Amino acid sequence: MALFKPTWFKKTFQEITVPFLQENGIEVVLTDLDNTLIGWDEKEIDENLLDWVRSLKEAGIKIVLVSNNNEHRIKDAAEKLDVPYVYPGLKPLHKGFKEAQQLLEFDKSKTVMVGDQLLTDILGANTFGVRTIIVKPRKESDAWKTKINRFFEKGIFVVTQGASYHKKWEED
Repeated sequence: MALFKPTWFKKTFQEITVPFLQENGIEVVLTDLDNTLIGWDEKEIDENLLDWVRSLKEAGIKIVLVSNNNEHRIKDAAEKLDVPYVYPGLKPLHKGFKEAQQLLEFDKSKTVMVGDQLLTDILGANTFGVRTIIVKPRKESDAWKTKINRFFEKGIFVVTQGASYHKKWEED
């Protein structure tokens, strides 16, 4: 079950600060898009997200989107954020992670994956060999296929973190 254990719990991407990343030796951030950085059904990129990405770049931390969504959505967000992206991510398979590594030539030990789903983001990154940060989903609602994952995630969270797993977001 260790494959489903995130390295860190953070409520939102905004809690993933430059000092936190630097203290943990992180030089590359791979990140999911939907319900991690923006709502799964939203198109707009808000100022908070732009500021976060800008702060990472200014600190020399590289960022790349690794998403399972359609290319048009990922490309549009990547252009607005001025970051590279990988399509298709195919998480939890390693295809997207390998492409991101080829693109940025990163050391896995200095890389973290940020996402909101255990069965795609965390499982994929853990088996690929990078550290992980799980964030609370930006929205309570989900696309139909994600609702299936969420059903199974609840059980996995209970097994790996205990019945009060939701408190992990408060502790970290």
